[in-house]
Amino acid sequence: YLAPDAMREASPFVVDKQGRPLPANPLADRRVREALSLAIPRQQIAERLYSGLASPADQFAAPGAEHRLEGIGPLPFDAARGRALLAEAGYPQGFRLTLHGPTGFFPSDDNLLQAIAQGFSRIGIEAQVQTLPPATLFTRATNRDFSIFMTYYSSYTSLIPLRNVAMARNAEFGHGAFNRQRYANPAVDAPLARALTTMDEDRRRDLTQAAMRAMLQDKGPIPVTHLNNAWAGRRD
Repeated sequence: YLAPDAMREASPFVVDKQGRPLPANPLADRRVREALSLAIPRQQIAERLYSGLASPADQFAAPGAEHRLEGIGPLPFDAARGRALLAEAGYPQGFRLTLHGPTGFFPSDDNLLQAIAQGFSRIGIEAQVQTLPPATLFTRATNRDFSIFMTYYSSYTSLIPLRNVAMARNAEFGHGAFNRQRYANPAVDAPLARALTTMDEDRRRDLTQAAMRAMLQDKGPIPVTHLNNAWAGRRD
């Protein structure tokens, strides 16, 4: 998934096409984050980059995770709509950004970054890719050094990833442990807080799914792809 810097008024790696600082952080605008999501060719990534050993993301929770949303298709790819949203947000010519991510952290992570950057270019966003060793990446991400970075999180539940990645940070309750961009959305936090304290499974599922829908709508963390595990063995 991608973690955009959606909460600050200014962001360190976003500039105009001439390299000048922008008057405001475009990633703080939901329409811009939606445009970024629409620019990602998830189906092509799954088929070509991962040779079918991945599936295009439809939501943040992994396939098979408990209480994930059901009956929704992959997140759409629509470069024309992405360009229109950028223009609507006040960026008809796009802008430049640096996309940070790991190398050697999961299969083809560096190639995945390049594929995402190429998608961004289709809507007028010039994206430079910078890869870092995981330890360096996460240290700097925790320090909020990036405008947008890529990483991954996997779990057999839907609730735990949302709690760790999408909830506002709260050290007392252990929320937002990996929410490095300090994303905060009451429409996500409120149902998750209730889900974490209810023993009724149906109610917990409904609350978790409400939070998932709110996060998908807001494009805080932006899901990209679900990687498959490939297993092989020998008879001996």
